[in-house]
Amino acid sequence: MSYLALLMSLEGISYLSNDEDTSPFNIDRLTALFRQCREVEESIHLSTYLLAYEELNNVKTMLDYEKGLGMLEDPNSCANNGSRTLLRLHRALLFVVRFIESVRQSTSDNIIPLAKAAYDCTLANYHSWIIRRAVHLALYTLPTRRELLRHLLGNEDANNAEQYLDALMLECNTVYDAVEKLYSERKLLQLP
Repeated sequence: MSYLALLMSLEGISYLSNDEDTSPFNIDRLTALFRQCREVEESIHLSTYLLAYEELNNVKTMLDYEKGLGMLEDPNSCANNGSRTLLRLHRALLFVVRFIESVRQSTSDNIIPLAKAAYDCTLANYHSWIIRRAVHLALYTLPTRRELLRHLLGNEDANNAEQYLDALMLECNTVYDAVEKLYSERKLLQLP
């Protein structure tokens, strides 16, 4: 019995073993787990909910699973798979990294040009002309650099912004590079 199964049994939630079924997907188990996560109190029990996706416990597994099923070849099914959704989030992470790097290096209180430049070299590549114009317009609602740092870090920590932003960039870049490598190795960076 896994550690998670033991914890769940202590919480009164039965763990359905997949021992009899060697396939990576068991619809009966999935259905039962969703039923159980819904029945715990009036909320969704997160640990049970997450068990429903145990076969997809990391990015590599998800990419390989969806590619193996042929889900990524059909342009019509790409909107309904985790690989495509994660790729959008992955691209957005690059925007965040570029923007935070710019904010970290800048001394100007006006961050609108920084956000515009970060957007133009990242997400704009995937957006239509009208979306790009709408984003450029929306950027004018951004706060000043000082206000942004205060919102992100609090009043006292804003004085140590460089330290926090450096740590954030390091972690974001590490995750970005790992996900980029997984998509690149599988030739999935150009999913529609």
